[in-house]
Amino acid sequence: MGVTAIALVMVRSIARPLQLFLINLVLAGLVMGLGMLLLARTSAVLVVMGPEQTRPPLYLCRVYLLIGSTAVVVWQWSLADFALSVLAIV
Repeated sequence: MGVTAIALVMVRSIARPLQLFLINLVLAGLVMGLGMLLLARTSAVLVVMGPEQTRPPLYLCRVYLLIGSTAVVVWQWSLADFALSVLAIV
């Protein structure tokens, strides 16, 4: 995704507002990837702690759902972003 952002910065055939929008989508995908990484690590910690610990709080479950659902939407937008940037560059 970082290479796609660099290619979008260098291209001249895309209008500037569209170029900034596409770069914003790529960066949002990177941020959500980091969010999913955080989600996986906290889940691994909860699994390692075992069932003798208390259940995770409801707030944490809501954060997991929010990050997961947002990541799916951002992933779809990132795919569309990549397709549009390739179409504009080629």
